[in-house]
Amino acid sequence: MRVLQVEDDATTAKSVELMLKAQGHACETVSLGEEALRLVRDKDYDLILLDIMLPDIDGYEVLKRLQGWGIETPVMIQSGLVRSDKDRAALGMADSLNKPYGSKELQQRIEAITRREASASEDSGETGNDSPESDGERRGAQRARTIKSGLIAFNQNQCDMDCLVLSLSNDGAALQPLDSLNIPDAFVLKIKDGSVHDCQVCWRHGNKLGVRFAAA
Repeated sequence: MRVLQVEDDATTAKSVELMLKAQGHACETVSLGEEALRLVRDKDYDLILLDIMLPDIDGYEVLKRLQGWGIETPVMIQSGLVRSDKDRAALGMADSLNKPYGSKELQQRIEAITRREASASEDSGETGNDSPESDGERRGAQRARTIKSGLIAFNQNQCDMDCLVLSLSNDGAALQPLDSLNIPDAFVLKIKDGSVHDCQVCWRHGNKLGVRFAAA
């Protein structure tokens, strides 16, 4: 399993890394929420371990942005601030762990998430593949199948630009323009399923950008 840990306490981060590696998982650790979001846009992870109290944006904001981009990687909060199943469900997280915790508890929670993910895949009909694939590969294939076409329209010389809609939610989208024109911070997105949205750019990374939809 490929894990992204978002934790600013160096002692906790190192301890969790060692536990994960001893259990056979690959772990990448960052201390900032914004840095984690940049990584998640570019890489596939099987699990995100997320602290709530971070030096820049908090874990709740990280969760909100991931959900807005349509990223479905399971998130397990490692914090004492989430107390109940109701809290977890409301925030859209897969599980939570109270710090400090031990290797056995971490392993049990990861196994429980893996079982739920596998069960959800079976329920949605994602079975019968002749070759085994990791959770990350499966989610990547899911996203590839749901990529939509779109048109970015803005009033800089009445420019229109084709784009790929990499992820889509009610609140925003991640886009990949198909040429190198400079894109302004505000424009109209016409998705080729018929919907039209007024957009405000909230992040740019390489040839991709994320937008929030203006409230109707």
